[in-house]
Amino acid sequence: MALFEDLKTTMLADGLYEDDLKMLADIGKVQEHYKNGIIFRENDVEDSIYVLLEGKVAIERRILPNQQAIHAHIQNVRRGQLFGEMGFIERRSRSATAIAKSHVRLLQLDIKDLEHLIEQDDKFGVRLYRTIAELLSRRLRRMNDQWIRTVESSSLKEFEYF
Repeated sequence: MALFEDLKTTMLADGLYEDDLKMLADIGKVQEHYKNGIIFRENDVEDSIYVLLEGKVAIERRILPNQQAIHAHIQNVRRGQLFGEMGFIERRSRSATAIAKSHVRLLQLDIKDLEHLIEQDDKFGVRLYRTIAELLSRRLRRMNDQWIRTVESSSLKEFEYF
């Protein structure tokens, strides 16, 4: 029951019913990672999405300017937020690495278990996908705002999104 109570304070509660959250609590597995622990790595095969219950997670991506690898910080994930959803939506390998920046406790939701719930209740599936779509839309809006600030402060004036 404590896991259900935790889920009621997450971003999932904004778009899902209490019964939906109870189903997620039933199929989810709680994980703990210590500071600097790797939750998943860039290019790993997707198999789960995560809800951060406690702590802070950084999402980073490796880039190769001038043939030397560096890690670009993409986002901080905070308590109550979902991450790892791109692999669920796209069915592709991980696009970034998730690193615990403190001791973290998270709920791991296996994609096969989620798909099973969606097959059993398509209305749950609609609510879940809408919740994830709203999350992705907010992130895209934030990235667009960051991009505009970058373009305004540089000589780069054109960018093609597709």
